[in-house]
Amino acid sequence: MQVSYVGSQGRRLYRVRDINQATPGPAATRQSRRPFNAQFPQYSFINYLETSANSSYNAFQANIRQRLTSGLNLNVSYTLSKSTDDASNGIYGGTRGVSFPQDSYNLQAERAVSSFDVRNRFTLNFVYDLNFLPEKFGKTRLTEGWQLSGIYTASSGIPITPFLSTDVSGTGELNDRPNLTGDPNSGPRTAEQWFNTAAFTIPAAGTFGNAPRNSIIGPQVNIFDFSLNKTTRIVENVSLQFRAEAFNLFNRPNFSLPNVDRNSSAFGAISETPDVTAGNPRLGEGGPRVLQFGLKLIF
Repeated sequence: MQVSYVGSQGRRLYRVRDINQATPGPAATRQSRRPFNAQFPQYSFINYLETSANSSYNAFQANIRQRLTSGLNLNVSYTLSKSTDDASNGIYGGTRGVSFPQDSYNLQAERAVSSFDVRNRFTLNFVYDLNFLPEKFGKTRLTEGWQLSGIYTASSGIPITPFLSTDVSGTGELNDRPNLTGDPNSGPRTAEQWFNTAAFTIPAAGTFGNAPRNSIIGPQVNIFDFSLNKTTRIVENVSLQFRAEAFNLFNRPNFSLPNVDRNSSAFGAISETPDVTAGNPRLGEGGPRVLQFGLKLIF
């Protein structure tokens, strides 16, 4: 058994912001409100790559490992962690592309949990070599070479940022966020409405919303993958292996991230489960149950 604390700090990390962002106000007078308008009236957005972001990570980790005993290998691990930053590697809630802040002159307001933060994660994996008959009865090609293995994963959802698809602030950036008026994560947690949509309102025209970045927590992940293998020796250096594998064996729905566009009629709804083969960690893991069979010649 191993118990540990893991922590890290990041300083001077990359972020992009518009250093010529207009202050909030009417869209008709946007250009006059840009800080460089007097010297360079021909310029609108000036996107600047700088090293001004910071991050921190703290985690408690526990691991229990049982090495081969009566054919069984077992490993159990749990992590309780929190990752905080003010720009998450160019990801803006998984939906908006490059991570521009809402207000380029108030970067402190961007500090929140990271876009890849997973608060709790539990994993259990095992490999079990089966022996149908005691040694005294001898081994046959039918009874030897069987193996079971599986991986069970349960984890918290990742955060996502609510946004407005209209230019309410009049800055032209399309990075506006709504106002937060309640607890967004007290919702019914259904596919039709994952979070509390009533917790967000549209701010007054010419103003920024006060909703924090990454204030909505997405669906959890709960999945069990399982496999059964049978390896049969044909001759001394040649074996044939048959594999039967099941991804998401119990066919539990693991939802993708919800719609977080406050202007959308589907605000708060989840429209899909992720593709198990997509390889996109932002969509969680495990779509519908997938069965796979394989045959391999080993020589």
